[in-house]
Amino acid sequence: MKIKVVDMPYEQALAQPREKHTPPRRPSMLFHALLRALSAPDLRATHFRCDRVGMERLGPDEPCLVLMNHSCFLDLKITAAVLYPRPFNIVCTSDGFVGKAGLMRALGCIPTRKFQPDTALVRDMLYAVKKLKSSILLYPEASYSFDGTATPLPESLGKCVKALGVPIVLLRTCGAFARDPLYNGLQNRRVNVSAELRYLLSPEEERFLKHMKEFEYIRRRGYSVNFTRAQYMRRMGLREYTFDRCARSLCRLGLIVKTEDSSRNRVHYRLNEEAYERLVRIVTTTRNIDRLIAFFDLHCFKLGKDILSLTDEEIDTLLR
Repeated sequence: MKIKVVDMPYEQALAQPREKHTPPRRPSMLFHALLRALSAPDLRATHFRCDRVGMERLGPDEPCLVLMNHSCFLDLKITAAVLYPRPFNIVCTSDGFVGKAGLMRALGCIPTRKFQPDTALVRDMLYAVKKLKSSILLYPEASYSFDGTATPLPESLGKCVKALGVPIVLLRTCGAFARDPLYNGLQNRRVNVSAELRYLLSPEEERFLKHMKEFEYIRRRGYSVNFTRAQYMRRMGLREYTFDRCARSLCRLGLIVKTEDSSRNRVHYRLNEEAYERLVRIVTTTRNIDRLIAFFDLHCFKLGKDILSLTDEEIDTLLR
């Protein structure tokens, strides 16, 4: 690949016209199928397997945001095998487009600039999920891991998740870094590689909890929020099945308190603010998503604890 370099004064460089913005394209399934086929030998060599947790909750044509740790060059091959045939656009740095922009766009890549706010990226991601009905593959660490450990996630990720309003899926690899570490001169090792594809959060659950927080604020201001079940659903914009599923999930964690008024045939929901504040404390204790997932897996799903039953000593283990 040849790159043409032109020397010019700084003022002249600033006066150059900006490149016209090009919206993302729906990824070519031909390229993805070819990439999947070419990736098969490398994945077989690592005895690759993938465990799927909660993925039955995601519709076959429903766009989602896939968050993945970035370990080595094998990552793209893993996604090609695991996500196929689901179409997905890939967020990557703009310097990867130099000399091969056509190929990168055919693969569904969305360019972004490093180390600076990029509002165009958010617009492109919204365009992909809303207009193209395509999922988004995002490496929130923004670079390869140098030692195989996860780096802290940027705080702006939460704003991005809220803006997209699609289900969140986590793709975590194990052994990929040891297979092809950066310091090993790109020499492949004989290491088994596995992955876990986990459904983390639905936009409906996030919307349910957000509305309950707003209802609690209104309640403290002295207004009545003793809505009927139908009124809750209408205000949240949720259908009956989705509403009941979100309520059960959040009640099990102790974040929502459900009370029944048999005399008036009503069901009331209320935010457990103490549990909510404790949840905020837990998720802000560390920005290491692997530790948070392992923490909730153990205490909330395997041991069946709710948020308030988690002790300070257990929460402090996130710091170790």
